[in-house]
Amino acid sequence: MQASEKQIESAILDYMNIQKGCFAFKVNTAGVFDPSRKVFRTNKNRHLHNGTSDIIGVYQGRMFAIEVKRPKTADKQKTYASKQQKEFIQRVKACGGCGYVARSIEDARNIILDLEHSGLC
Repeated sequence: MQASEKQIESAILDYMNIQKGCFAFKVNTAGVFDPSRKVFRTNKNRHLHNGTSDIIGVYQGRMFAIEVKRPKTADKQKTYASKQQKEFIQRVKACGGCGYVARSIEDARNIILDLEHSGLC
């Protein structure tokens, strides 16, 4: 059975946070479910951005954002970053940070290598 997006996200966060000089955390911008009304309550704060990456962090002084997705599947379920998620990553890069889409712990290892060696995100 394939790992869920949340399982992949947790594994990436665990991995990132054991790296020396790394601080990574989950960003939760999803609405909160209201069981009495059976709807998701959304936050109307104007400083929340649609498409915010799942993980935000800093590695040795370099800011990064990671959008977590499941590995590509044969049944072609949504495993790609949305337009808003891609735009968020582009904004991070435009401001000097690094932005990625990760589908596995191996991708997280490659992100660390990228941040360590090239610094070119």
